[in-house]
Order: sequence, then structure tokens, then C-alpha cells
Amino acid sequence: MEAWHDFFVAEVGAAAALAGLLFVSLSVNQDRVLKYAGLPERGMQALSSLFLVFALATLALAPEHSPSSFGATALALVLFQTAILSWLQIKSARATNAAARRRTLASLVVGQAASWAFLIGSAFVLIRDDWAGLVWYPAGVILAFGFAGAVSWVLLIEINR
Repeated sequence: MEAWHDFFVAEVGAAAALAGLLFVSLSVNQDRVLKYAGLPERGMQALSSLFLVFALATLALAPEHSPSSFGATALALVLFQTAILSWLQIKSARATNAAARRRTLASLVVGQAASWAFLIGSAFVLIRDDWAGLVWYPAGVILAFGFAGAVSWVLLIEINR
């Protein structure tokens, strides 16, 4: 786990900073966000993805845990977040028309892909009882940050066009 220390330190800070920017996006355009069906849920999906990165990186930085205990806890966090993300995505899709659903499909796929990368990595850490599964985490981080960044862009810039 020592080899991953700097990665997780960086991701805790980056996830917290991006979550702060997302909160700014939501608060600056709160009235407009609330006018569009499904948009508040998209903001919450992005926050959920950033919180997962933050939580997993924080968990990884906790001292003295075995791969299996980390894997089990991480897997529980990922499953919980994936359930919330799926519920928010279904709620958002139901609130919008067919054209809006098509426009947001790629974003939703990226959000789910991030969760699945963490799910696969956490399952490997748990099952194999070693840290090798962590190789999936950078992909999850990149996808989660990309997803949250795209949603933040919509909430801050696109909503004002």
C-alpha cells in the first residue's frame, strides 16, 4: 500500500477541491438548475462520484488495515454509491424528455463506468487479499473526475446559454 500513498493523498485533495467547485456551480445557478427537470439530480450524481473518490482515498490512507479489510469496506462503499447513482440517474431520466435523455446518456455511462472501475478494483483486493486490484483505481478516478467536470460545466456554463 505504501506505493499508493502519494496517489491517494493527491486524490483526497483533488476530490475535495472539485466538490467545492461543483457546489459553487450549483449555488451560482441555483434558480436555473431548479427550473430544468433532472438537472438537480445530475448535480447530485457528480457529487456522489466525487464523494466516492474522496471516501476511498481517505479509507486507503487510514493506517494498518489488511487488503481484505480494505477491500470489504471499499466494496461496501462502492456498492452503496452505485445504488445511489443508479437511483439518481433513473430519477433524472424519468424527469426529462426523450431528447434530453439522449443528450445525457454518454455522461451517465461515464459516471457508471467510474463506479464499476472502483467495484472491480475493490473486489480484486478483497478476493485476492493483496493490493494488486488498486490498478483499477486510477481509471475510476479519471472517469469520476471527467464525469463531475462535465456536469459542472453544464451547471456553470451551458445552463446560461
